Amino acid sequence: MVSLQHVALCALVLERPVLVTSTDPHTTVKRVQKILQGWPVNSQVTPITTANGASVFSLLDMSLENQRTLYRELRKQKYPLVLVSSPESELDTKLETLLLFNYKDELNDLPQPSELFRFTSLEAIRKSVRQVTITTEMKTYIYDLIVEVRYSRFIKGGIPTYIIADLTDFIRFKAFILEMTFVTPAIVKTCFKIVLPLRLHLIDPEDDPSLLYGSNPTLVQQLIRAIDANDVIDIAISNVRPPI
Repeated sequence: MVSLQHVALCALVLERPVLVTSTDPHTTVKRVQKILQGWPVNSQVTPITTANGASVFSLLDMSLENQRTLYRELRKQKYPLVLVSSPESELDTKLETLLLFNYKDELNDLPQPSELFRFTSLEAIRKSVRQVTITTEMKTYIYDLIVEVRYSRFIKGGIPTYIIADLTDFIRFKAFILEMTFVTPAIVKTCFKIVLPLRLHLIDPEDDPSLLYGSNPTLVQQLIRAIDANDVIDIAISNVRPPI
């Protein structure tokens, strides 16, 4: 993402919960709240029970049990929500699967208001996002990348099908904030690297299938510990040829 403003706008337009990680969560909550209050929606720091508005609140003092309650509420409907956390905070694995992406807030980076904020209607922005063209060839590229990641030897549990819709919506939104009316392979690659890391769970060393064929357990353990979700995505991108 380009800025915290774009992150907040993404949550509003796509009506998806997003995570913002900050070394100063309390300041970030205030920043997001101020951004949301600039839009014609009911923005406030409130529990999830707020109806038809955008909310922002910190996960710092939220127990895992309460995070699971939040997960059960969020999975029932689309909801524009910004959750703020610190790098050290524990995140419930189920709640994590619903979050569109994790944005790291750089508090020393205070960008100028985006030109996108010239819009006065969120519906006008949503309409423009929906009108971004994804050609048949580009859709095939997206699906091929999903399959390549899903069948990685390092991934546990695959990738739920519903993620394709979240990913496609975000790809359109990314193209829109770049002021493009169509999707390119570069945009697709960037969006995969933004959206998928939260959704991928890596196998434990003892679960690596190559152990069944005599691989050295110590070497396998070193390999698995050196791999992260971003590496898996990079490998998939290098293996799938984009459309010309």
